[in-house]
Amino acid sequence: MARTHREPLSSFILTLGAADMVIGGVGDRVSLFLLGLTTAGIGLLIRWASLKRQKSLEPKFETRLLPPATDTNPSNRKGYRERRIY
Repeated sequence: MARTHREPLSSFILTLGAADMVIGGVGDRVSLFLLGLTTAGIGLLIRWASLKRQKSLEPKFETRLLPPATDTNPSNRKGYRERRIY
């Protein structure tokens, strides 16, 4: 189901071609069978091209370290006056 969501065009073309192949094969119509075969082949080519493109666009992950954290204690900051309660 997830693949259908990601590749709706190629799935639609492939399903349409498969349905034409079945109807042409059962109904003894060679032209409809060949049209379905061609359409299903085009759907497979579109899916193959999109999968190949996705693999080439995958980001390469690098290990990066976070910078050292700054001191969050407000008494260490300039301009801060400590209030004393007596």
